[in-house]
Amino acid sequence: MLGDKRTGLRWLDPAIVPPVPVDIACTGPKTICMAADTADRISFAVGSAPERLRWAFDTLNARLKETGRDRRSLSVGAFLNIVCDPDEQRALQLGKMIAGMVAHFAGIKNAPVDHLPPQLKGLAIKMQRQYDMQHHAQEEGSHLELVDDDFVDWFSICGPPEKCLDRLQPLIEMGLDHVYVLGGSPVPHPHGERQAAMVEQTKLLATAVLPKLS
Repeated sequence: MLGDKRTGLRWLDPAIVPPVPVDIACTGPKTICMAADTADRISFAVGSAPERLRWAFDTLNARLKETGRDRRSLSVGAFLNIVCDPDEQRALQLGKMIAGMVAHFAGIKNAPVDHLPPQLKGLAIKMQRQYDMQHHAQEEGSHLELVDDDFVDWFSICGPPEKCLDRLQPLIEMGLDHVYVLGGSPVPHPHGERQAAMVEQTKLLATAVLPKLS
């Protein structure tokens, strides 16, 4: 709609091209419930800790029970911060930027935090006041000083292939239909080398972890 006028793509014939699925990224309970009512796909952005994914699934299932919507009509997935690297300490360091960014979404300005677990609540509150928006999604963000290795390890899946497999398998078994991988990179700059490094990490995940998932 444009004002009171209905608009459309005149060259797009809905009888030939099916509607584009609506995928909603969800961080909190209100967004999960809204997506349960309206979306074709729902993608949790709550981190990679099993208890966080279980909470998200419980919130979704409770809403589906209220409305009577069939779970099979909805593809459920998650944004997972996965850094597959033979050096676990390096993987944790590389996962810090994404972990901090997703934690910021949980604690975005004026967002409720009472439903968050202790591991995340304190950091989310700090992010509301101290997130370095000028360096959003960059390794130079001053807010990353607030993100320690213990949080990254809890919130993310960072380490060699064996660890990634052990952490990822239980999440898949919860019922995830799709996963968006948020990875790291051993090269902050320049852009081309960074992308090439991310490709190598993704190759390791694709060859040493994904084929072993059951």
